[in-house]
Amino acid sequence: PHRIIDNERKIGFGVPFDDWLSSPSLKALVQRLVSSPRFRACGLWRADKLQTRLLAAQAARRGFPAWRFVVTALWLEEFGIANA
Repeated sequence: PHRIIDNERKIGFGVPFDDWLSSPSLKALVQRLVSSPRFRACGLWRADKLQTRLLAAQAARRGFPAWRFVVTALWLEEFGIANA
């Protein structure tokens, strides 16, 4: 409905990525992502620098938007986009 779409008072919400990253399964997922050839070849970011930041302890707590990069990398992978 337009009353929702046009509502200018909408706000986002935080994602507890730093808490999620403490789980072994998500750590393994991020490690797999940042080590993949597709991630390394992506032209959207500097892979070495981003890998260091994403694997750093408490990256999200220090204000780094880690979740955004992980979701973007997963989206690119899901849709087979390699030349971004």
